[in-house]
Amino acid sequence: MVEKQKPTIKSWDNLLDNYLKATELTQEPYEILVHAVDVGLNRKEEPYMRLEVHYNKKKYIFDLNKTNQRFLKDNGIEAPEDVVDKILVLTLVKATDPNTRKEVDSIRIKEIKATH
Repeated sequence: MVEKQKPTIKSWDNLLDNYLKATELTQEPYEILVHAVDVGLNRKEEPYMRLEVHYNKKKYIFDLNKTNQRFLKDNGIEAPEDVVDKILVLTLVKATDPNTRKEVDSIRIKEIKATH
C-alpha cells in the first residue's frame, strides 16, 4: 500500500502528486522501479490499481489501466503486491482517450524484470 506522508507548510513534498505520463518518458530504456502498490475503489466505486514508482531519479504515481493490470496478471504477477520491487519496462503507444475519443500517447508495460 502506498503510504502517504503528512504535508507541511515548509515544502511542496507530499502535497502534490506527480503522476507518470507519456510525456515524462524521455530517456530510453523506459524502466521504472516499483516501490509500493495501492488498490481500492474510486469515487465511482470502480476498482483501481496505483503504483508508486521511480523513473529517472524521480518519484511518480502510475495509475494502471485495465490493459496494464491484465499484462501483470498474465505475466506471472500472482497478486498486486507481487509487483513491488520489480522493474517494469514500458513502451509508448497511441490509444483512444475514452473521454475525448481522441488519439493520445499512452504507456504500456511490455516486460517485467526482477531487481536482483
